[in-house]
Amino acid sequence: MKKLTVIVKSESGLHVRPAGLLVRMAKGFKANIEIEKEDKKANAKSIMGILSLGTSKGDTLTIIADGDDEGKAISALEDLFVNKLAYE
Repeated sequence: MKKLTVIVKSESGLHVRPAGLLVRMAKGFKANIEIEKEDKKANAKSIMGILSLGTSKGDTLTIIADGDDEGKAISALEDLFVNKLAYE
């Protein structure tokens, strides 16, 4: 199991468009991937789950990947949050 903590930098949080990018990327991995925000958890491969977290700018998220390609998944998702979703 691998974990990553990120802070949401986008002014609009994880709205539909960035959540869709996140889901598409997560679905490309075999590992189970969850996102935690405070006491809520969501499957990163479910857009409704991600949107249900109600993520805003400044929120801290923990991404947990567990499975064969967990390391690759965490690296790719870190890149997504740092380099792409920060500007959505």
